Amino acid sequence: ADGSTGRVFAGQTDDAFFLDLRVFDLLYGGNLSEVGNDSLAGFNVHTIAIQVPKSSIKSSSSSIIGVYSTASRPAVTTRLAGSETTSGALVQVSRLGMPPSRASLVEGDITFKGLGLEASRRVEVLLRLEAVFHLAAVYDLAVTAEFAHRVNVFGTRHMIAFARGAPRFSRFHHVSTAYVSGTFEGVFRETDLDRGQGFKNHYEQTKFESEKDVVESGLPFTVYRPGVVWGDSRTGETAKFDGPYAVMGAMEKVPLFFLDGPKDATMNVVPVDYVIEALGRLSASPLSLRRTYNLTDPDGKDVRTLTRLMAKALGRSYLFVPLPLSLVRAAVSIPLVRSTLGLIPESIAYFGHRCRYDAAQAKADLATLGLACPAVETYIDVIVSFFRANRDRVRKTAMV
Repeated sequence: ADGSTGRVFAGQTDDAFFLDLRVFDLLYGGNLSEVGNDSLAGFNVHTIAIQVPKSSIKSSSSSIIGVYSTASRPAVTTRLAGSETTSGALVQVSRLGMPPSRASLVEGDITFKGLGLEASRRVEVLLRLEAVFHLAAVYDLAVTAEFAHRVNVFGTRHMIAFARGAPRFSRFHHVSTAYVSGTFEGVFRETDLDRGQGFKNHYEQTKFESEKDVVESGLPFTVYRPGVVWGDSRTGETAKFDGPYAVMGAMEKVPLFFLDGPKDATMNVVPVDYVIEALGRLSASPLSLRRTYNLTDPDGKDVRTLTRLMAKALGRSYLFVPLPLSLVRAAVSIPLVRSTLGLIPESIAYFGHRCRYDAAQAKADLATLGLACPAVETYIDVIVSFFRANRDRVRKTAMV
């Protein structure tokens, strides 16, 4: 349609909106040369496009125009056999996908009872609360016992207590870690938790304790145990270069020889996109109620295989030498060695981690939901490419 003050188009066309969530990550870390990835390119959508001359909207007091879309439906829908009727006032159900009436930011602190919220605000939230996704944790391998317990254990208990006060509460989604297995050796199943294991650090111990609290809370729950999470299998993108990235960094600095782990030691890495998609699909499915999922690679690699895949992707060739891990840890504890290689002493124990994770339940349920974990061999080159291109722009320490 044409008009004296502009034009309107209504119909099917390629989506003109550039959607790339990476843009919200502090402008790509300040690297303005990145152009992003238009994930909506090539998709036709129902479109109403309005072209308005600047002269029609600009005034002396304001030169800003705002546009939003909204969808509403009657408040009451009555369904009888063969018929459906609606009544009541129209209620907004969508405004640009997530209206202010449905999403709001509430700042609290899980280390306090009641999450540190004022009484009136706490009541307001509890009346609307239906589910909790509990991801808040400290996962630094070198974390102190006091801080780990305050955040991971008491923080989880405070979240459990808070959820119990919600009259409409339906599910506690708890993000744990596969490494609640601690020092257990053998196959650790999704039905396993307390196998009498010890722990390599306070992170493992407190994540074990918090998962146990959730399972024994009496609340409807689902537990998700990711392995070692690293970059996106499609882009390589990650928010941190720790864990296996520290190993790759050390590989680039060490000539000729590199540490060879015990032949039965494992390091189960999973791409972040798989973990996010798995959590999203499982959490929306009734299949997952009261289940625990090892979100690990069902075909997890042993340390020897994974380090060789890394070396190949990096274009490095080594003679892999087995050494006592106690000796390697002592060497990495020397400040000069630590700063040169970028490894932390607490990470060395994972070269001797003799535990394999059975992910049969996760694999079966996710297959039903149309998702599978990609094999490391299919995306390791993408991981390395992102690592090399962004080594000075991505943090190298664990996020607390």
